[in-house]
Parts: sequence; C-alpha cells; structure tokens
Amino acid sequence: MHDKRLTNVTITEVRVTNDLQIAKVYWTQLGREGHEQGERRRAQQALNQAKGRLRSLVGTKAGLRLTPQLEFVFDEVPGEAHEIEDILAIARKRDEELAKLVKPPSMRAKPIRTSIRKRMTTMISTMMTSKSKIGMMTKKPEHSGLLVIDKPQGVTSHDVVAAVRGALHMKRVGHAGTLDPMATGVLVVGFGNATRLLNYIVDHNKTYEATIRLGQRTTTDDAEGELLPAGERAVNFPSRQAVEQLITERFTGRIEQVPNVYSAIKVNGQRAYDLAREGKDVELKARPVTIEEFNVRQARYGYTHSDRAGTELAGAVVAERAGDGWIADTAPYEDMQPVMELDVTVTCSAGTYIRALARDLGEELGLGGHLTMLRRTRVGRFSVNMPNVMSAHAESKTFTNREGMEVTRNRAVLDDADHALDHALDPVASAAASMNMLAVSDQEAVDLRFGRRIAHDIRTTTAAYVEETNDLVAILERAKRGEAKPVAVFN
Repeated sequence: MHDKRLTNVTITEVRVTNDLQIAKVYWTQLGREGHEQGERRRAQQALNQAKGRLRSLVGTKAGLRLTPQLEFVFDEVPGEAHEIEDILAIARKRDEELAKLVKPPSMRAKPIRTSIRKRMTTMISTMMTSKSKIGMMTKKPEHSGLLVIDKPQGVTSHDVVAAVRGALHMKRVGHAGTLDPMATGVLVVGFGNATRLLNYIVDHNKTYEATIRLGQRTTTDDAEGELLPAGERAVNFPSRQAVEQLITERFTGRIEQVPNVYSAIKVNGQRAYDLAREGKDVELKARPVTIEEFNVRQARYGYTHSDRAGTELAGAVVAERAGDGWIADTAPYEDMQPVMELDVTVTCSAGTYIRALARDLGEELGLGGHLTMLRRTRVGRFSVNMPNVMSAHAESKTFTNREGMEVTRNRAVLDDADHALDHALDPVASAAASMNMLAVSDQEAVDLRFGRRIAHDIRTTTAAYVEETNDLVAILERAKRGEAKPVAVFN
C-alpha cells in the first residue's frame, strides 16, 4: 500500500502480550511534519486502515495460524529517534573520512563510532524493529467495487468474469448468481474486497422476462437442448385465461421444484450437467422456492419446426384474455407442428429455475414446455435499467486445444473495457445497493476491525461505514439485543 500519509512512519517498538492475543506497535514520524497533530492523525488513520493487510503479511511470513490483533500507539519520544539518526549520520561521515587516511595498520585510528555503533545497534533494534517505511511494506491497494453487466447471449457467466479480469488486470473477481449461456441480462460482478458482498447479493430475489413454448419438450428444458419425442402432437391448446388460472393456483407462492439435470447444482462434488453429459443417471431432489409474481404479458399460437428447438413461430395468432383456446389447423409444412407461446414476467426467490417452471407448466397442461428466451432484468436492487450498467457482446475465438484440434467458441467482450472502473460502484455504494447501512464513528470502525462488538441494535444483515471518509468497514449481524458483531471486515 503506497500511502502518502505513511511516508515518514517508522516502527519504534513492538510489544506482544503473553497470551499472544494483542501486539502493541509503537510508531513515530521522522521529519518535521511528524510533529504536526494533523499529520499524526492522518498517519494513525492510515495505519488503522492497513491493519488487515499487515496482519495477513505477519501471519504469512511467520507461518502463524492465529495472528495477534494489532494496536498502533504513537511513540511520544520522537526527539530521541531524531537524535539517534543524527548521531549515526555523523558517525558514518567520520568513518568515511577515516577510511581515506593511508596509515600503517598499527597507526590507523580506530573508528570513533565503534562504541557508538554497539550502543546504537541495541537501541535501534529496540526502537526501530523495522527501518522500512510502512508504505514500503504493503502492496498497492487493489480497486474494489461492483459492476452491473448486461450479459450477452452465447457466453457463460464465467466468460464475463474472465473479461472483467482482463479489463481490470485483477484475479479477485466473481459474480453473484449464474446465468445460462442462452440467457441475457443482469450479472452482478464483484472485484477486490467487494467480492465479499457477492454471497449476500446472490440470495436476493430476482425478476426475469421469458418466453415459454408449450407443445415441445427438450433435454435441457430450454432451446439449447435437443427436442424429445412428443408422441401424439397436440392440436387443442388452452385459452390464455385458463393458463393464467392454472399459474395462480399451482405456480405462485411457495412451491416445490426439481431442477433440470443440466444445471450447475453439485452432486457429490460434481456438477450435475457434467454427470448428465457423461451419460450418468442424475437424480436431483425437489427444493422449495417462492414465486412472488408470474404474469402472462402475451399469449399466441402458431407453428414451428418439429425437428429442432428454438426456431421462430410461423403464422402467429395473438390470444385474447377471454376465449376458448385454439384448435390447430393442418401445419403449413410437414416438418412443422402447432405450439403455444407465452411471454411472462417472473419474480422469484434465489435458486428458482425458470426453465423448470416452463417444463412443469407444460406438464400440468399435458403439452410439455421449454424456454425459448430468458432475460434477467433485476437482482435485488440491481436493475438492467441502472445508468451505470455495462454492456458486452459475444465474439467468436478460434484456438488450438491440447489435443491439437482447432476449436471455435465464444468469449465475452466488454464494450467499454478501457473505462470499466467508470461504470463501477465503489464499496460503500455497492453495500448500499446490497443491504441496510449503518454509519459508525471512527472509534467504532477501529473496534469492528478488531472484531469487537458495537452498541447498535440491528435486525438484519447491515453494512457499517464511516460517512466522513466514505469508508466501508464491516458487515454486521445481530449479536444480541443492543449489540452488533462483525462477520466480515474490510481493510
């Protein structure tokens, strides 16, 4: 961490308690500015902010599993440190002068600093456990924040993370909730310390816009899969009103849902989709989810190809709210079949699979169903309509794999990669969009970073920050009535 506030800071002594729980680090400032109260206060603040990084360095270097808490204490005798520096400077100069004299060995004068050095070495080892500046001991702080990216179709969520890593030249990047390659829309990507917020964001409810095709089944419950044999093709399709009634009765509120086997759920440590692609039998258990909203925006009937999924609807007829449904005529071509399509909006809890909703709705209607379009428009307070949303596109890339085969696949490309940070929310803004906020004092911030509780009564997960410095301090949870405890600390 290159911090100008720490330019002249030097450690004078370190005292560790017998139980190795606390290490008091005494420090001073060499130079005239060290005597100014303002400079001292700013240096103290910078040291407090560097505690986490310094503890990590100490633990790594010393191989400690438990590193003592650091308490920085200003040494009130900086004048003595200045005096020592002056004495050493004079002694070094005298040594240089003596070294230039050419005399027989028996007549050479001994350097006058021999005795001084011995005494000073003892004093320096006590007073200055490290002559290196604190700013030289720590790394340059990495950027932290959140990006709201409009994921394009045809790339994975991991592809988008890789694009952000390349744009920011950072490894510490992650996302809050996978979107399938076919899906588009909001993907919240965190970098730096803000990745700690992702575990909270992933649990927020979400809103999707989707198109459900009734009358066809696929292996993956979406248009990316292969069509399954349909048996006798349906020709009688329900009215929009009948579908909406079924959705109200069976697919809103708390329901049980079995995810598709081609999902990222882990089974004995392996992804379900990997097992399914290997031809292994995968059995996933039903899980409870909550559907807050499941509205049909439009319903239509028409024909589509019967040999492949995802083709456009031909001869579409929009269904009115009231009606008797639709009885299909003869398809315009032999390789086409009648289907019904629904444009829907779904707001649901985390862990809901929209393609499973499409499949189950089709099964209830006796028609089969799958998704042909999916777009996530909101994750918690992060919306696709936010002004700082970053767009991206898919781009084909051809490369030679380890087996020497030429492979072509899509990669994600950020549309404004050179200015990615301009689109990012800073840590405080990121936390504010993720959870409740609590302004704390400088002393409370210090206590939280030591892992201590503070006297605030909170009901839900809350982010603590110092308003004056726009400093995100910690994520808090309720400890007991009137007390909050830190569960994650930001340094």
